[in-house]
Amino acid sequence: MKTELDFNKFVDELMRKIDITLSQYDTAVTHYNAVAKCLSDGGVADEIYVQGSFAYGTVVRPMKNGKDADFDIDLVSQALLIKDNTLPGELKSDVRQCLEESPYHAPLLSKDEGRRSWKLEYAQKDGVGFHMDVLPCVSEPLTEINKIIRRGVPPHYADTAIAITDKDKEAGTYDWASGNARGLASWFNDINAPYLDHVADAQRRVFVMDGLYATIDEVPVPVLRSSLQRVIQLLKRHRDCRFDGSKTEEYKPISMIITVLAAKIAQQKAMYTASIFELLSVVVQELSRFSNLLNDNHEGSAIHLDKALMSRDQSHWYIPNPVNPGENFAERWSEDNNARAKAFFQWVSWLRTDMAFNGKKSGDLFESLGACFGVDAVSRVYRALDLNPKSTPAIFIRSEDMPKPYRA
Repeated sequence: MKTELDFNKFVDELMRKIDITLSQYDTAVTHYNAVAKCLSDGGVADEIYVQGSFAYGTVVRPMKNGKDADFDIDLVSQALLIKDNTLPGELKSDVRQCLEESPYHAPLLSKDEGRRSWKLEYAQKDGVGFHMDVLPCVSEPLTEINKIIRRGVPPHYADTAIAITDKDKEAGTYDWASGNARGLASWFNDINAPYLDHVADAQRRVFVMDGLYATIDEVPVPVLRSSLQRVIQLLKRHRDCRFDGSKTEEYKPISMIITVLAAKIAQQKAMYTASIFELLSVVVQELSRFSNLLNDNHEGSAIHLDKALMSRDQSHWYIPNPVNPGENFAERWSEDNNARAKAFFQWVSWLRTDMAFNGKKSGDLFESLGACFGVDAVSRVYRALDLNPKSTPAIFIRSEDMPKPYRA
């Protein structure tokens, strides 16, 4: 039995349990291509592309009722129609009809209509399933794009803004909601690029050495993971584990907020050569600074905080969409007596406690890791690394001896 736990090796092995595998990735791409062909051939979509975690490379298997759940894929179905001449309800209905007319996709289509999407549910294969949300949309008109640009968003991000069909389920009416999946993915990938550059060559060599690809050039970018992407995956997994079955589960932080805040912090700190644990620690530390906003005297406590990350006024919380400041990811945080805000900072408090790994006794360390990432997954990691939960004395975090200007 080994007597030390290297955090980087722990993360590598954990991700074998909760990240999407190469075969699962290929299966997801096959599903995606089949839906894209169906919608394109049916004449209801001209451009089809993924958004969310598949676009950012931050996919992590969700947890529900103490067990790993199915992966979800968000697919944008964009029609080259003029927004002012298009009824959102009709466009959404056309997409559903197209899927219903497909012998393959009709049985997969959920009967329940989502607020903004249609859901396709795929059968499990090797214990892993997928469901795909298809979001109908059109391009925003130039007038709306110019408004976004005037608010300080670079044109190359703003130009891809879209209007998504949005149903008011109580009234049964449809309207347009603003979004920008491509712009946000471009924004994230620009921030992630220097982090990915630092590890890409080494990861490609490992893929080739393991026989998964014949040459380095064959390794696609979507299967690589930077320290920033790994940090976001760990944060999302910790959130799922901590809120699973809790009384406040319905208020848990959404993935978009976690992704955007972590990316903004990583952009500010420019910790390109940092280890996963070092970047994770800084992200958690920075998020903790905003907990003062929960105080009644939040305006005074917010003086030294970065409003580009998060802010609060008398009645609202703000976490702006970096490619469309008019969209507020925290628009619901003031509801139910700030329940979502309280849940967010409860989660940050859990992060600070659970991830204080160094110096813990063996059993405490194993328990802490289990609370962070799931007892079953951590048990499998320990077995794979030939570790005994009762005899591993403390976590050992290996960091290369390199200059770290971000510590200044």
